[in-house]
Amino acid sequence: MKTHLSITSKLLVPFILLNALLSGGSPALAQESEWQEYPLPDGISLFEFDFVDASIGWAAGEDNLAVQGVIYHTTDGGKTWSEQSRWPQSYYYFFDIAFRDARVGYAAGGKPSQTDPLPLIVRTADSGATWQAVTMPAEGGMIYDLELVPGGGLWAFGHDYARGNTEVIWFSTDGLTWSAHAFPPAQQYTIHKLAFPSAQTGYLIGETGAASPVPLVAKTSDGGQTWVELALPLTQGALFDAYFFNEQTGFVCGTSQDFGVILKTNDGGATWIETARLSGSKLVLHKITFGNPMTGFSYGSLEDGNDYSYPLYTSTDGGATWNRVQIPIDKIGGIGLPGDKIIIPTYDYDKKKGGFISKPMPPYTPPVTEPPPSQTQPPIQPPVQPPAEQPTLTSIQITPQNITLTVGQSQSFTATGYDQWGVVMDINDPRWALNGQSLPDCTGKSTCTITPTEAGNVKITASDKFVIVIDEELVRITANRSCGVVPLPPNYAFALLALTFGAVYLVQRKMAPPKG
Repeated sequence: MKTHLSITSKLLVPFILLNALLSGGSPALAQESEWQEYPLPDGISLFEFDFVDASIGWAAGEDNLAVQGVIYHTTDGGKTWSEQSRWPQSYYYFFDIAFRDARVGYAAGGKPSQTDPLPLIVRTADSGATWQAVTMPAEGGMIYDLELVPGGGLWAFGHDYARGNTEVIWFSTDGLTWSAHAFPPAQQYTIHKLAFPSAQTGYLIGETGAASPVPLVAKTSDGGQTWVELALPLTQGALFDAYFFNEQTGFVCGTSQDFGVILKTNDGGATWIETARLSGSKLVLHKITFGNPMTGFSYGSLEDGNDYSYPLYTSTDGGATWNRVQIPIDKIGGIGLPGDKIIIPTYDYDKKKGGFISKPMPPYTPPVTEPPPSQTQPPIQPPVQPPAEQPTLTSIQITPQNITLTVGQSQSFTATGYDQWGVVMDINDPRWALNGQSLPDCTGKSTCTITPTEAGNVKITASDKFVIVIDEELVRITANRSCGVVPLPPNYAFALLALTFGAVYLVQRKMAPPKG
């Protein structure tokens, strides 16, 4: 659960200028009582986190009284912190921290001065009990960002003073041996963030140009060997942070035309949509992160005349909308997300007092996924929805029903039709048959009188070539088969099947409503 400050925030931390930037107030939009406050020792300000689970985490920061970089550790989800290490030389600061697991981790930083030749990376293999410096292939500079690659590898970027104060990307497979990688855009650029959702796919966030900067997102699909700049719906401003759920879906944040902006992609950066344009006088969003797929946080710096504050925004709908929330103090410097809560570091440069505020995140229930079907059971098929109910247009019936015929005894049968409301209708031009033999005397008549001459089953059929007009839709109905379902074309409404001795078999079919 990695959290990051933007480079702009990191550069301000070591200087007294941050004292002015972290003053001022902002409108209240939530209840302060939701937050719990936890103190830190005087002079300690922490602003980068990495939690390996809901309880265990580390933070990188500085001791403003001794002017040294420090690493702090928590085992209770950020309620209490203890110092694990500090860099012995003054004016060296830790800007980022990343742990691969509960034992192996890295911290990075340096000295914000071009006269000192040490970009700083330290490594631990014993959960932070001891740290050793790693030799970097640079004669001077600072490192601002560490990115662990899923499955292995570690990226870093920062300044290399010996190369004309240029920005450099470094890569290591083991965190011990590093090599520099070039990023060759078409014009001057500044990097603010790296994000690698997989070993091969990574995103570089920043800006291009000096006098009039333009937001920059570049993508690699070959593990950082080559980079391609992506098209963005912004023509002015800069981007400072990114959060990717996977190779395809992610967010970037920054500023454009003095608005705080958040962009989202669902297709690996091919297209972007603007999900937030937050108003304010010179609002810059430095940080974006998510505690779960629905709950996200972003904070930045807001300039209001000569006053500055650090507003916090949250989303509870997967980043679709963002709203500002009230916090007890606007002097914040990062976001940590251990387990189901958020912690935010605070620091008052006037009082040299630092600490944390914390509160639970909104509850989140992951969607339920069906377990894969076993090899011995067929997969569960979703229920088939019945077709929309259509009116039964017509039925044909021969009456009387349930009759018994005696040889030589006459019996009359009537063919009648019923519309969709059950109203009896006359049937025109029916054709009659007895045991398959046509009864010409009954042709065209709605009633036919039949006198059996032989013992046994008697099959009486009313069939063929009659037309019923219903709602101006002509429907040809054929009733001419023996017992069983008679398949009909879709525009046929029903079939009268089979009249055997002693019973009438009626099969109805439904039909689409009449045209027009």
